[in-house]
Amino acid sequence: MRLLIQGVGTRFDKHFDRAWRADEERATHLVLIGQEL
Repeated sequence: MRLLIQGVGTRFDKHFDRAWRADEERATHLVLIGQEL
């Protein structure tokens, strides 16, 4: 199952999205949105 993690400030939430498809590449992506990071 794909695990999604979202956070704003000090609040974080996680949940399992769906199963990986057989033809889908398993990869990790980290996206940061903000100023002066």
